[in-house]
Amino acid sequence: MGGFEGILHQCLLTAVIFSIAGILHIFVPVLLFFIVFGSFRTAAGGLHLNTSLKCTVATTSIMIFGTKAALAISLNMGISVIIFALVLLLVLMCAPRKSGVLPGRDETFKKQKAIAWGIACCWGILALIDPWNIREIILAALAVEALTLIPPAHRDD
Repeated sequence: MGGFEGILHQCLLTAVIFSIAGILHIFVPVLLFFIVFGSFRTAAGGLHLNTSLKCTVATTSIMIFGTKAALAISLNMGISVIIFALVLLLVLMCAPRKSGVLPGRDETFKKQKAIAWGIACCWGILALIDPWNIREIILAALAVEALTLIPPAHRDD
């Protein structure tokens, strides 16, 4: 999806996400999740669904439920470091995930991997320093996006 249709889809998707977040009184935490997830996804790529409706439902669910889950838990430093390390490992092994969005040239992939690694490091370090009690939201957004990098299993039927 590209051009005007892509822009329209992104605008409607964003409006749906933030309308629901506003109704649930979690606008600011969802905004943080959205920024972390989106900035990481821009460089890392990830799973792309084949229709706008599927994408809207999945992305909205990820943003809302991911934020609600992050708000409901409290991670100690040890668990936080493990999650951060797993995110970095997935970036190293799987990013950027090939899709129609990211070009497939080797030098481009190396650059995109470095950018994805840098973005994950910046957000992860901020989460570990955690001056504003936002560790869980940042790590949840990073982890969910990192999971979309895992390629699907191939069947040998």
